[in-house]
Amino acid sequence: MTPKDELKQLLERVAEMCLDNVDKYGWHIPVCLAHSHSGERIYVVADDPEKTDQDAYDYPGSVRSISHQVRKYIDEGKFRAIALAVNTTSTLVEEGKRFQAKTVKIMLDHEAGGGYTAYLTYDMEEGKSVPGQIIYQELAERFFSEKE
Repeated sequence: MTPKDELKQLLERVAEMCLDNVDKYGWHIPVCLAHSHSGERIYVVADDPEKTDQDAYDYPGSVRSISHQVRKYIDEGKFRAIALAVNTTSTLVEEGKRFQAKTVKIMLDHEAGGGYTAYLTYDMEEGKSVPGQIIYQELAERFFSEKE
């Protein structure tokens, strides 16, 4: 599997998992899905995935904690690819009009490079999340250091 294929696989799996949690709870906690060098799937979360009190949840603190732990594991050589997913609201422009959209922001990176950020829009219909479009952007900051 190429790094591009592996990142696509991580994107699909973590997006599905996040939308499943949105269906169940109305939101999702931040989560990182990673692949080890042996291909093992590893999840990194900062709290109980079954937590349902969104107002009491320290979302920014959890994102910082997960990011810190993921970078530590990368430095220790435990991961080869990661997908970190967080709740966001994005401002989009369609037909010249700006509007807010619920999104799952997924930051993907691979030790071989080729990382990017994907924003998956979704709407709620009859209590279920309905995926919309995926918008791709350059990854603002890599998780893996550049190889020399």
